[in-house]
Amino acid sequence: MPAPFSPTGSDLLSTHQAAALKELAVRLQLVEAALPVDDNPNNVTIDESFDDLTCTINATLPTAFAINTFGYREARPTQYTPAAFTPGTSDLVSDTLQEALVEIATLLKTSELAVPEATRPNNVQITSDADTVSITASLPMIVTLDTSGRTVTAVTDYIP
Repeated sequence: MPAPFSPTGSDLLSTHQAAALKELAVRLQLVEAALPVDDNPNNVTIDESFDDLTCTINATLPTAFAINTFGYREARPTQYTPAAFTPGTSDLVSDTLQEALVEIATLLKTSELAVPEATRPNNVQITSDADTVSITASLPMIVTLDTSGRTVTAVTDYIP
C-alpha cells in the first residue's frame, strides 16, 4: 500500500513519505548551508543521479539521550541549527527539523517493513549509537523539465 503523508498545518508540502523525507533533508541542508562556514556541520548530503534516477540522502545527526515517560532510553537528535519546524496537525509530531527528519525516515522504514517480504523494498536504513543517528536513503526519482526549461526532480512513492 502506498505511503501517503498528510502535511496539514505543517511547514511541509509533500503528500507522501518519501517526498517528505527529501523535503526535510533539503530544508535541513539549506539551513546548514546558510550557517557561517566555520559553523557549517554538513551533516546532511543529498545526491541525485540522472543515470539511475536515484536520490541518495545521507544524514548523520548528533544525538542526546534521555529517559522517556516509560523509563526507556531515547536518543533524540540535538538541534544544532537555529531553524524550527512546525508540525501542525500533520503526520509528524516533532518540532525541530532534525527530529522531523528522523521521524519521517522512521515512518518510511515502517512502511517498507509492512510490505510482504517477497517484494519488500529496503531503501531506508537507520542506525544509531551513543553519539549519532544516521539515515541513509536511496529513493527512486523522476526528472522533468518545467515550462521554463528548468530541471525538476521529485522522488516517487515507491511503496507498493
